[in-house]
Amino acid sequence: MKNKKIVVEIISAIIGTFILEFGLICFNKYVLMNFPLAVRMILMIVMYWIIGLVPIIFCIKNKQKLSELGFSKNKILKQILIGITIGCVISLFITLIPILIFGKENTYSSSNFKYIWQYIYQFIYLTVGVSLTEEFIFRGYLLNKLKKISENKIIPIIVTPLLFGLFHIFNGNIIQVILTTFIGLIFVICKEKIKNCSLLSLIIAHGIYDWLIVLLTAIL
Repeated sequence: MKNKKIVVEIISAIIGTFILEFGLICFNKYVLMNFPLAVRMILMIVMYWIIGLVPIIFCIKNKQKLSELGFSKNKILKQILIGITIGCVISLFITLIPILIFGKENTYSSSNFKYIWQYIYQFIYLTVGVSLTEEFIFRGYLLNKLKKISENKIIPIIVTPLLFGLFHIFNGNIIQVILTTFIGLIFVICKEKIKNCSLLSLIIAHGIYDWLIVLLTAIL
């Protein structure tokens, strides 16, 4: 009975997350540009948090502790350094080297901002908005729930990256789905296998990786 309840909760969270992701894409496409720049900058971050609304509701309802999701109060500095390291290493192999070999026109779309503050804002948005939300959902909430119902430890490690990849289908293509699935697999393995690699570490790593795509395609 307990497992059945968790399965229903997982399915509800996945469906809710995907629906809200699609809703956010529509909002950004048809509504967002009607607001002044300063309001848009705030909305982009706050609206992304809404994607995680269903898992957040379940966490509150179940009185789930942050430690269960992978957050830790211990060795914060070490968690941060691990996150920075993971983000830079992944960027080296998945972003920098492919750009140098194949050229950015054949790998990533370029984001040529005019002002430094735009790059700073992108880092904040990608870390506090995108990475925080996605890591909470996939490497926090869903990973934790799948572990509770799975007898095989490998299943959560495989399923969460697949869901993470499919999550990007709305604003990408099959190549992006495959790439994000692979990145999701790296993140979940890091969380499971690297000592002191917490959810905070992955939020930082994810934010750095996303931001370095923006930065490297602009300067190379």
